[in-house]
Amino acid sequence: MLTEPPHPVASVPAVPLSLRRRLPIALGLVLICSAGLAFPTVAAGPVANVGRDALYAVGIYALVLLICPQAGERAVAVVTAAICWGVEFAQLTGFPAEASRHSSLARVVLGSTFNPADLAFYLIGVLLATAVTAVLRSRWGYFPIADSDADRPTGRAEIPAPVELQRLSARLRDPAAGR
Repeated sequence: MLTEPPHPVASVPAVPLSLRRRLPIALGLVLICSAGLAFPTVAAGPVANVGRDALYAVGIYALVLLICPQAGERAVAVVTAAICWGVEFAQLTGFPAEASRHSSLARVVLGSTFNPADLAFYLIGVLLATAVTAVLRSRWGYFPIADSDADRPTGRAEIPAPVELQRLSARLRDPAAGR
């Protein structure tokens, strides 16, 4: 005879939803930054400029998505384009050029001289990142946009206790016994 356990459901800590969303984005951001730093060593001239600017935009896109993983692709794309264009237009002030003289990080992040063609190259990167994110969301379920209340984690995953598994097994063997 089976006795009723004091706690019919055992619980174990669940992986937080925010970590499940942000970890792949963070890893992607590391890869994007690595590719952006390595790109000038494998390409030269106009190809290097286009690739570098597109990768910059993809990196900013990933950073925005990392900060707000539930945002839709369009919102992330608009914010990314605004940031990229804002940085490019800031180069008209001379501050980024001055900062670039003192810091290589500032040179990478802020640039030094305004180039109107960069605005188009940023859009190429934004469109590429938006397309990849849309495919990942639609086909593989990465970076979900929003959750229903049923999908929200409670902090614990519910696992049936052994007694509950025994009852379920007995019902499956003999459906009349479970009544």
